[in-house]
Amino acid sequence: MSEPALTRKTLETIRRITPADARRLVEDGDAVLVDTRDRQFFRDAHAEGAISVPFGDIRRSPDHPALRAVPESQTIVVYCA
Repeated sequence: MSEPALTRKTLETIRRITPADARRLVEDGDAVLVDTRDRQFFRDAHAEGAISVPFGDIRRSPDHPALRAVPESQTIVVYCA
């Protein structure tokens, strides 16, 4: 059985970054943007290149397939506004 995506180890690595840092990470190919708002808000507007994984989906399934698809070498940048 695989380990859940949100483990104590991953929770310890969560940190806040500035929008400029997020942009740099994404532009350099070092990160994936994850928009955690409801899908309707995502459809209305979202950051370029972001994927939609609503927070409710993550709560129900922390091991969400879209998050598992992100290579371990990439940072996951989550935003909700």
